[in-house]
Amino acid sequence: MLWKRLSPYSLTLHGLLLALAGATVFLTLEVRQLRQAAIEGALPSSLVAGQVFEPFAALDLDGQELEVELAGSDRLLFFFTTTCPSCQENQQRWQALHHEVGAIAETLGVSFDPVEPTRAYGEEQQLAYPIVSLRDPGIFAADNQLSAVPFTVLLSADGRVRDSWLGTLSEQDLDEIRSSLSAIGA
Repeated sequence: MLWKRLSPYSLTLHGLLLALAGATVFLTLEVRQLRQAAIEGALPSSLVAGQVFEPFAALDLDGQELEVELAGSDRLLFFFTTTCPSCQENQQRWQALHHEVGAIAETLGVSFDPVEPTRAYGEEQQLAYPIVSLRDPGIFAADNQLSAVPFTVLLSADGRVRDSWLGTLSEQDLDEIRSSLSAIGA
């Protein structure tokens, strides 16, 4: 028998590979089910296109509380953390978008970190757009079903989500954002 000729190390390695394959299949099925549930609307979220994105509590970089109102003008929101490598990679893209579309849509960076590290990060990155820090990041994430950053949201003037992008923005994503905002500004 073949299994009797294999070393304990080899058997362990094969077992781990089988377990990883099983976990991969399971997770793939779970992701498909979650995607389908999101498409069918079974996952209520204020981050889905067409949904109203409710105002939220934040702190400015001086630590003063404020309510971020989302209606009144088109907005581009950038959600990030100061320690997220993908967020740092996105900062250059967000900066470019801010400079390109600032006359059409207001841009706002929204940090999940406390005020001090957020302020230092903004200075270090030389961010040109305004930044706020969420007052209650855990509550905000739960209320909006936001489980990962970087996250970019385009809002219409009525406070509804036009579109959203999770993860590092690709050139195609940037083109979609520019196109959407060009249509607004036209």
